[in-house]
Parts: sequence; C-alpha cells; structure tokens
Amino acid sequence: MPRKQNDKTYGEKLIRLFAQLLFSNDKYSLNQLVKMLECSKPTIIRLVRDIQQVYGAQIEDTISGRERFISMKKTRRPQPAQCLTADEVNLLQMCKAFTEHLVGSDLNAIVQSGILKSKQLLPEGVDTFTDLFSSFQHGTVDYTDHQHAIITIIQARQELKVCCITYQAMLDAAPKTYYIKPLRIFSHNNTLYLLAQKAKTPGKAYKTPKYNPLLAVHRIREIEKTDIAFEYPKNFSFEKVFNKSYGLMKDEQFSVTVRLTGWARQFMRERTWSVDQKIKENKDDSTDITFTGSSESEVISLILSLRENARIIKPKWLVEEIKIKINSICQTYQ
Repeated sequence: MPRKQNDKTYGEKLIRLFAQLLFSNDKYSLNQLVKMLECSKPTIIRLVRDIQQVYGAQIEDTISGRERFISMKKTRRPQPAQCLTADEVNLLQMCKAFTEHLVGSDLNAIVQSGILKSKQLLPEGVDTFTDLFSSFQHGTVDYTDHQHAIITIIQARQELKVCCITYQAMLDAAPKTYYIKPLRIFSHNNTLYLLAQKAKTPGKAYKTPKYNPLLAVHRIREIEKTDIAFEYPKNFSFEKVFNKSYGLMKDEQFSVTVRLTGWARQFMRERTWSVDQKIKENKDDSTDITFTGSSESEVISLILSLRENARIIKPKWLVEEIKIKINSICQTYQ
C-alpha cells in the first residue's frame, strides 16, 4: 500500500519544495507550504535553509502584511518558439484544483509539476493565478491509497491488456475476483468509476454478462495487469451510453415528467438531465420538465432532494413508487 503524503521523508519533502520553487515564479506563504508538504512551519524554514546552503539557490524571504512568503530568484531562460499562454496555464490550474481530490496526492503532484514547468516558459512579466481556484470536498473519497489501481488501469488501457481484479461490491459480504477489459475512467458526483467489459477467466468457459461491469475505483482491492491482449470495441461511445439519459445505472429507459415550483424550478432549468428533455412553463408559475431516466432509484433520489418543490406527474407507476418511499421514510422517523 502506498505511503500517505505525510509519511514522506525529509529528503522527499526537500526535493518537492526545491522543484516547487524552481519551476514556479510564484511566492508561497508559509501556510501554503505547510499544507502542500504536510509538515510544520519550523520544518519548512529548515528546508528553505538547506536549499540555500546546499544548493546555493537564491531564496527570497519576504513579509507582506502578517504573512511570510518564500520564492526563488531565477534567471529567465530564452522563450522557445512554442509554449503555453497564460490563459492556457490558468485553465490547467483550474482543472487541477477542481479534480485534485479525485486523483490523490501523488498523481496530483505530477500534474502540478507539469504546470510549473509550463509556467517557467511564459514570457517575462506574464503572471498566472495560483490561488484563484479551489473545490469543495466534503463527502468525497480519499484516493491517496488507490494510486496503484488508477495507474494500473491507465497502463492496461494504453497497452490494451486484460486486468485481473479483486472487487468488493457495496452489498457483497466478500470480495470477488474476475477479469476485465478496462475501457474508460470517468467521474460522477466526486467519485471515480471504471467502465469495463467482462473478460474470459483463463481455464473457464465464458458466459456473456447481462451488463458490463461498472466499478467504483475505491472498491478495487487488488488489480494486476496481465499479458492477455484485447481489442477495443469498435464504435464504442461513452457519450451515447451515459450522457443521453439520467442515471449512472443503465437499466431500461423511461420518460419522467416532474412539476416544479419555488427554487427547484430554477435549479432544474439550469441543468441538462437528458439530451431529449423538454421544458414547459405553466400559467400558475410552475414548470414541467420531461426527461429520460435509466435508473428508478436515482430519479426518486433526485425528486426527493427537491422536497415539496417537485411532484412527479408521470409515469403513474413511478408516482406509486415514490409514495412507498415517502411512507417508508415517515415510518423510520416515527
């Protein structure tokens, strides 16, 4: 199991701080460096001192307001013919901030290293933002301990190799081991998923499954890339499979019409729930939205989250199902 970020040695922290200052023109406050390296302020000061003494780097240590800032003075290298623009670097920084909780600390450090190298090639006097973007991470999965699984999936997909995985499904008592063909890693509600195809287990007959495996990455207990090659399916389209209808789980599709009032009207109108959705404004200031769903439980969860501001109009069977759910919730609180 990979070590957590705060288990890194002093030498590893020194190298990371040196690279951070070397490849960036930014000034970092002590508080930023403490969070970045997950160590104390005295340790940061000792790291900075060692970088100065051992490597002869020109460290600028300044005070602004009540904050102490650290940066490295460098000689600007000639600008190459082609390099990223400030807008491109800013957008990369935004994407990193929005997704860093999904890839984990180790992979995020690789992303940051690439951004810092790119910033080093910007023209003189061009500035970028380092503290403009962030993400709200409550209720998210910590992927620090799942770096090996993510990297193995990436390598297997690039090389078109079958993987042997041991997977712990949420409702299963024990994990199961089987073989898969990795197709696509995607994110949904701050969680990483792997869309795959079931592969033949060596020495056993193959039985075509009803559904392709949809795996939560953090529930993969073990994964190993094999030497078994596979062909990527022709005409496969993630957009056609997942983004046409509402619901992560892809069961039989059905049409839903929901009547909205209050704040739910604006919330639902601002978003796309299926590619074929239709919006109808009513004379009583309510709004009807009709969209295609593929998961009964997910549609019910969505409607319940809108509380008294949403009411399913059709299909009638879904109206009855949501009544049952509401009555069950009431029983729980009695």
